[in-house]
Amino acid sequence: MLSDISLLVIEDNADDTFFLTKTLGRGARPSFVITVAPSVTEALVLMEELSFDLILVDLPLPPTSGFLALEQVAERAPGTPVVVITSDEHDNLRSSILAAGAQDCLIKGEIGGRNLARALLQAIERKKLQMVTVLHQSRLDAFFAGAPVAMGMVDSQFRFIKVNEVLARLQDIVPGLKAEICPLIENVIRTGRPHTSELHTASTAAPGVPGDWLVTYFPITPQVGNGITEIALIAVEITGQKAGSA
Repeated sequence: MLSDISLLVIEDNADDTFFLTKTLGRGARPSFVITVAPSVTEALVLMEELSFDLILVDLPLPPTSGFLALEQVAERAPGTPVVVITSDEHDNLRSSILAAGAQDCLIKGEIGGRNLARALLQAIERKKLQMVTVLHQSRLDAFFAGAPVAMGMVDSQFRFIKVNEVLARLQDIVPGLKAEICPLIENVIRTGRPHTSELHTASTAAPGVPGDWLVTYFPITPQVGNGITEIALIAVEITGQKAGSA
């Protein structure tokens, strides 16, 4: 059984409010439990007291006057999808609204019962996917930041697109590091196979001290699309182990 959708409608026009509540209450499944706030100020108060699955905002004309309010709503509830409904049909409006934090932009007069309910449900699903992506990215960032070894990602043009602190320190110590590893990265791009080799350069333990690193380069191939998009590298300093075995 589908759960009810808790919907906050920010609308100061009684006729539009009646239209929305009547439209969404006409056999929609799941059902929408609607709370109406006639102003953004009142909506922000309600958002402090209650939790909503979705927020529908009527953007006034001219739309620029409502962007600040839209940003306030989106900032107050970053995990809640916000959908804007407006009478403005300008082509460039949608991109501006999405940039301000909305999940979707609907045009009055172009939406009816099932279409409106479907658009709102799709906005909820898109927001869920977006939040999962954000969570995965935050975990990846934390993994990179906390790793005790050098880690990085290089694109097909041999540009570092992501490095952690250990690799950044190594780059500072060895200005020519990128030029030294480029032939190995090129080989991985050409063959599509991982490659592991030692790198004789400097140690991050102390400036000017020679160091040895065991570096593995491996291709990253996206699930969607073809070809290698990036090369990842993981470098572990083995200076101590090499000295102990000498």
